Amino acid sequence: MKIFCLFFGLLVCPCLAAETLMVSVGAEGLAGQPDPGRRVCFLALESGLMDVFFDAGKIVFNDEGFRDSEDRYRTVRVAREGGASAVLFVNCVYSPDSPMKWKTGDGDSAGLPERIVLEYVLVQDFATVKKLEITPSPEDAARHPAIERYYFVLGKEAAENILK
Repeated sequence: MKIFCLFFGLLVCPCLAAETLMVSVGAEGLAGQPDPGRRVCFLALESGLMDVFFDAGKIVFNDEGFRDSEDRYRTVRVAREGGASAVLFVNCVYSPDSPMKWKTGDGDSAGLPERIVLEYVLVQDFATVKKLEITPSPEDAARHPAIERYYFVLGKEAAENILK
């Protein structure tokens, strides 16, 4: 029995370890701009990202709230304290005059970012492993009955591209 436990502990357990990733969503360009549907959209984007990483065998958790894009060092510290080996920074960049013509499933107005910048950063040395920028399409957004569904799709597509 001791040999089995030793074999299991030394050979099998290290293979079971998975990378742990924290997803941190933030935005810029929204100062003073009311956007009641923004939180729902960010949650949908985050869910799309996390679904793909989880399905790829990663342990994934999110940050406690949505961050200002300038809060990177604190975010990495929070990730390290939470046991993450990497952080996926997601920054939705809005234009101050972007229209809020889309509706969430709850009927709240929401805008569409000009671009979404994703950066996969290792916690240990703050090194960027991969950076990706996606441009949401108003035409694609219009095909969804609720804008948060499009944010979810954007999250899934972005995560698939990060994992390539």
